[in-house]
Amino acid sequence: MKIIYNNLIKYIFLVLISFTASQADSISELTGIYTGEYQMTVRAHPAGSTLGQGVKEAAWTWDFDKYEVIIKGTTLSVGFNYALHDIDNIRRDDILNFEDNNNGTYTVFYQFQIYHPGLGNPRKNTNTTFKITETNGVLNINTIDAEIGEVDGILGTQIIGVFPLTIEPSLQGTARLLGYDQNNDGISDEDAIKLGLDPSKLDNDKDGISDVDEIGDINNPIDSDGDGVIDALEAGDSAYSSNTVNDIQLLTGDSISIVANKGIYLSNVRVDSMKIEIPNNTGLKDLIKKDSTLGAPGLNYALGNLNFTTTLNGDKEIVIKLTLSSNLPKNLLLYLKEFKTQDYVLLSNEKWKRLDSNTLEITLSDKNEYDLDGLENQEIIISLALAENTIGQVKRKDESAGSIYLSLIFLFLTLLGKNLFHYNKE
Repeated sequence: MKIIYNNLIKYIFLVLISFTASQADSISELTGIYTGEYQMTVRAHPAGSTLGQGVKEAAWTWDFDKYEVIIKGTTLSVGFNYALHDIDNIRRDDILNFEDNNNGTYTVFYQFQIYHPGLGNPRKNTNTTFKITETNGVLNINTIDAEIGEVDGILGTQIIGVFPLTIEPSLQGTARLLGYDQNNDGISDEDAIKLGLDPSKLDNDKDGISDVDEIGDINNPIDSDGDGVIDALEAGDSAYSSNTVNDIQLLTGDSISIVANKGIYLSNVRVDSMKIEIPNNTGLKDLIKKDSTLGAPGLNYALGNLNFTTTLNGDKEIVIKLTLSSNLPKNLLLYLKEFKTQDYVLLSNEKWKRLDSNTLEITLSDKNEYDLDGLENQEIIISLALAENTIGQVKRKDESAGSIYLSLIFLFLTLLGKNLFHYNKE
């Protein structure tokens, strides 16, 4: 009887192990369509120094049933664009194929193209291998070091012949199962992110009213005070106050609040990056003249630029208080976009003052050089950049400066090559 009992226990144990293993296998096998965004970084071989990064996160869509992925390109911080085409760019639809390596990694096969007019917009067939893990419907997708032969210690796979030196692109990002709703509130994760919400939370502004109730129609979310910030992201009375906007998310993850004079109406509030995409580079002159970073060179614009519109209601000028959730930069500089030039120019000290470690006050008037519509119409349109003066300090990352120098090297080599070509011709 004891032998039968022990055998029965062993049998049950083996069945449980088998079931658990089969469950683990089925969980690790990805199916369905996932959408998300990634950040591109291009490094140089063999030093591993950063040549440039995408000026923004770009979109990608993974189809694990068809083993296809679409990876959109953007502008690199050194001022030119890149794209990922299908191998040899035969299909011309930029649908890339990938294969499952059955070890949690996936290899994407594509043609990498740099839109650098001075170098002839070179392209090269290559591949990148990713480690993909899944948690609650969210994929973490990270490039790994993968070479033919011994790995070189640099994320990515070597591409020879696109630039005068060998490069290695790496892509790091996330993707979410299409239609997935991790907190079961009726708002898909994809829609939540588009609205600026954290899809894992039921009440993003923590005011005791659920996001679902404060949003209403997904395509036309409720904005009671019309300031451009939906109610689900404005807590309490500020959602109904025309002169106050609280906790606007900055690019760093910090937040900023705006309070204007009583009776002033705030609208069109948003935060943008100070790095922009360049739609087209049609020639070498365009590449040299265009810059993917707004504002004065050499400054850190990590907080981005704050845009808003104010209605004066008869006032000649307005006083705006800005409060940051963390301490303001010690060496703070304020830049405002100017109407005539559309460039960011330094705001004079007479126009603003620091009230404490988190708060500053700005005084502005209608139809001055900083009013972006250039009209005296009781409305001031503002684009404000908070910068930290890091010039001359060792704070700036080596790779940031390195990317500028390497870009200049590319241009130098390009111009040198062209001159040599013409010289030899003559």
